Amino acid sequence: MSALVFVSLHVLAGLFQIFHFFSWYSSGFSLIALFASYASLVMLGLWRCYESMSFLHCERLRNHPPERLHQDPPHLHATRGRRGAPSSLYLPSDDAGDTTQDTSPSASLLSDEGVREMRAIAAAGLGFKDINNVTVHEVRAARAARAALRAKQNPAPPATALQQEIAEGEVLYASGLRKMIKLKSDRVLKHGIDAQVAAAEVAAMKFIAEHTTVPIPGNPEHIVDAGRSYVATDHVEGQVLSKVWEHLRDDEKATILGELKAYVNQLRSLESPGYIGSLNRDQCWDCRMFAFACGPFDSEAQMNDHLVSVLTHVASPFCRKFLRRMMREDHKIVFTHADLHWRNIIVKDGHVAAILDWEMAGWYPEYWEYCKALYNERFETEWCTRVQDFLEPYHYEYAVDRLLRAMSPVW
Repeated sequence: MSALVFVSLHVLAGLFQIFHFFSWYSSGFSLIALFASYASLVMLGLWRCYESMSFLHCERLRNHPPERLHQDPPHLHATRGRRGAPSSLYLPSDDAGDTTQDTSPSASLLSDEGVREMRAIAAAGLGFKDINNVTVHEVRAARAARAALRAKQNPAPPATALQQEIAEGEVLYASGLRKMIKLKSDRVLKHGIDAQVAAAEVAAMKFIAEHTTVPIPGNPEHIVDAGRSYVATDHVEGQVLSKVWEHLRDDEKATILGELKAYVNQLRSLESPGYIGSLNRDQCWDCRMFAFACGPFDSEAQMNDHLVSVLTHVASPFCRKFLRRMMREDHKIVFTHADLHWRNIIVKDGHVAAILDWEMAGWYPEYWEYCKALYNERFETEWCTRVQDFLEPYHYEYAVDRLLRAMSPVW
């Protein structure tokens, strides 16, 4: 069939070329013949592309044969749904223990031949004697038995006391790998965090508790259990500010903002060691630093160089130089929470009960707190207009920071 179509298109293209050659005296017929000739050549080219794609597809199937054939076995034609969605006959992986039939749309169908082939392969691997009379359910049951045997031969290590307590705890917050779990002992565990970051957060909380009156969760502790790191603190009664802000009275809002301003002033009154980074001259564990640790930096100029360096592959050297000249280098270095968002503030009875999440805290330029408080702000609530009630605004620095982040490939 392929050869017949190929020859027919060649003959058709040739005939139209001949008609065009002998119809020079009739411009109308000449144009028609010319158009038909080109159309035939285009059809010929499309057919050649189709043949090439078919050849490549066949080669791919030959080199990587599919494990399942996408055809309906005759006995499944009657089981199609209202919209023609086929039911499924699917064999799970070797370690799957589910013996029920998978009817999800993603499951692939097997032809009768495919069913027999898969049964034979699976049965041979599972030690069946008569591979021609094995049912799908028998294969699944045998696989489940083998998985159970493997689990018995290689048992998982028993859960530690902390892991058992975590399993029985209450999830207060979950986002991706991060979780905050309240234990029955009234302690709160934060996990899904790197060991170095956990250690830096505990160090920052102990430093703040020793040198200020800023309210933080009590008794911070870095715990390593079964190879996982946790930050453990006492549970703080109250509500997250972001959830109750709209329901607070104006005087309660003013009180909370006033308390936050006083706490920020305490942080800024701490004597700077003269570098930019976490406590004890540790790295900058701040996600604004392009999602990986960097530093510490001896000066704001070095920090600015780092912030611009990430644009190497997305901006020309002249653009990077232009942006770098926009960045000031004379800010004071102050202690910064670096994530003073209303989701990290606990309030109770109209007062600030605790400030959470100190993992990114450290010594940074004075504008950093304002920019980080509005980090990824969507400007959809009143909060974005009230941040400057407790933080000194740095509008120019915030605009430059947004520009840098908008150009950065990391975001």
